[in-house]
Amino acid sequence: MNEDFFPVVDEYDQAIIMHCNAHFSGSFSSMLEYYEKEGKGAMPEFELSRIWALSSLEEEQPSTLDLMLSPAEIEEVAKARSLYEKLRSIYEENERPSPVMRAFADLVLSEEEEPEREIDALVHLGKDAVEPLIALILSEDFYKPLFPGYGYAPAAAALALGKIGDDRAVLPLFQAMGKEDFFTEAAIVDALGMLGEPARTFLLGRLRHQPVTRENSHAAIALSSFKEHPDVIACSLELLEKTALDPRSIALSTYLVINCAHTRDPEQRKRIDELAKNPSFPTELKEELRLLRS
Repeated sequence: MNEDFFPVVDEYDQAIIMHCNAHFSGSFSSMLEYYEKEGKGAMPEFELSRIWALSSLEEEQPSTLDLMLSPAEIEEVAKARSLYEKLRSIYEENERPSPVMRAFADLVLSEEEEPEREIDALVHLGKDAVEPLIALILSEDFYKPLFPGYGYAPAAAALALGKIGDDRAVLPLFQAMGKEDFFTEAAIVDALGMLGEPARTFLLGRLRHQPVTRENSHAAIALSSFKEHPDVIACSLELLEKTALDPRSIALSTYLVINCAHTRDPEQRKRIDELAKNPSFPTELKEELRLLRS
């Protein structure tokens, strides 16, 4: 290798190299085979042609690619690989791993797009599986595509918690909202809906909380699973009347409209219509209301 050579750092290439090192132990041939089969963890933004190019560069100039990573990136990859080792060690624990931890590892390491069998195994274990699943959804690492589970494990864990039906999951599920991941958030909303009355009561308390913060919006989103319930409609409409004319609250107001637009109560419909007639009522909310009622 030329002593004067220093690789040009490219964020796109760095992401591919980190992905390869974390999930494929640095083997580009394994990564290419996985991507050609369109595996669950394949990142859609990674082009095969670029993976091939980096693979060729690694063959021509061994260890060159490692120079493209910063110490912080190397540390992040090491953290991901360490978690892989911990999960795989569960299967080797005295050759008789804990049923809960075995099912937990199966869920995270599953290559199924919808790991229904793995979720069902945890649901079958019931309350014993709740704490590990809560720890999973509260761990920031499992939301990262670089780590085991490719960022999909929290959604699967949320659905398992919802199906188990343990009240302990209500607060952690709510705390896990707002990750800017639609897939996971939808699973959390579904899970809270499965938990029923305890979740509804908790969420209504958060929706009413003052002063208004992001948590009010998260509660409004989650309450969409209960939007037919009279208490949810009444609370959503009451808060909508307080926030709809404030442009800073447009996101929250949109979720509130969704939760109360389908009311069949004549008085509530009249209040919504009168609010919508106000010249300051946002156009976006009027359109949302129109679509929901059409």
